[in-house]
Amino acid sequence: MDIHLFRDLERVRRTGNFSQAAVLAHLGQPAFSRRIRALEAWVGATHVDRSRQPVQLTQAGQQMLEAGLQALTRIETERSQILESQSLPDNYVVTFGAQHSIGWRFLPVWLQALEQAFGPMLSRLRADDLPGCMRDLQNGDVDFVIAYHSHVAGPSRLSQAQSVPWGKSPVVLESMIIGADRLIPVCRPGSDGKPIFSFDNRDIEMPFLRFGDGAPISRHLEPLLRERSLSGRLRTVYENSMAGALRVRAKAGEGVAWLPGSLVAPDLESGLLVRTGEPDWDVGLEIRLYRDRERTNRVTRSIWSFLEVRQSVPLPADGWGAGRPHHSAKGSVAGHRTPAWSRVPVVVRADRVAANPVSAAIGSRSSAGGRVGSSGRTSAMRTARGTRPGMVCRILTVHWQAAPSQQFSQK
Repeated sequence: MDIHLFRDLERVRRTGNFSQAAVLAHLGQPAFSRRIRALEAWVGATHVDRSRQPVQLTQAGQQMLEAGLQALTRIETERSQILESQSLPDNYVVTFGAQHSIGWRFLPVWLQALEQAFGPMLSRLRADDLPGCMRDLQNGDVDFVIAYHSHVAGPSRLSQAQSVPWGKSPVVLESMIIGADRLIPVCRPGSDGKPIFSFDNRDIEMPFLRFGDGAPISRHLEPLLRERSLSGRLRTVYENSMAGALRVRAKAGEGVAWLPGSLVAPDLESGLLVRTGEPDWDVGLEIRLYRDRERTNRVTRSIWSFLEVRQSVPLPADGWGAGRPHHSAKGSVAGHRTPAWSRVPVVVRADRVAANPVSAAIGSRSSAGGRVGSSGRTSAMRTARGTRPGMVCRILTVHWQAAPSQQFSQK
């Protein structure tokens, strides 16, 4: 039988009129009516009550339509996946969008652990602020977004599977927890090793290096400042949406900043920064992996399914966290341990595969160690450790998006 007869039956149900349904099917009414009768003859029951106006489906018609549409959906899904598997290249590059602080420390370690457990993959990172990452996800420029989430910030429209009206068309998000981090208060130490900005004296306002109001990460900190009545004890002297910029100011001794532990771990270990304030002033963060459920392919689906199936089994990676499993609504996660920062994997390019990764990573570099393009974005270029001539290199490209900063002067 012609399986598309079920589409014709659905048009009858939708319009309640054979003439209008025939127009939708691009057929004349006599030919369309013959198709419906052919379906009824094949089943052996009347599907349309023609005695009513508008016409209605009978109980048998409703049953067959539901079963037929389900079968059609399954067939078309399988067909599209088969076609996709034939057309999708074996060297498909999985693109991650991530906030800058996540892309700088957490992602390389997590991605290396994922490859060890899942298998080799080509990958690319586009580092941007959260709105930029979400625009990329909506436009299909990235396959996944990795972002912070915390429960103290209240309900988030990125916290679970849902339709998010980001831009002109909604993005149907799903998420799972893949790691953990913490915002911790830090500042430069004095000659005695103690913080130069101490909260012990309640009469002194502390210079505050603050995430701007437009930075999504600030949502996680503001509840703590209100709850502990800290806002009145902090005087904003600098704002920036990028944690890296606040880190530079903190190391220069310009104020106190709450920064991701994964970002400042090397500074704490080397003594360039120290904790300040109370021990319970940390803000716990989840690191979540997001995808648009309506925009996937066989490669990204296999990665997502792999992480789901692992349930709470940690990926064998060093990362900033408590070494415990983190659960998502869909039951998938990864646990992490305190990092060995001397062994953090380096970042290399991902838009090509080279037989000799060392020579492939050599190119003109800026004084900061990165290649600067005309767009103002920097691609980090370093060779992968543990490689040897003849080894195929899995590569990662980092696009850094500059963020505006503003100096505040308050009296």
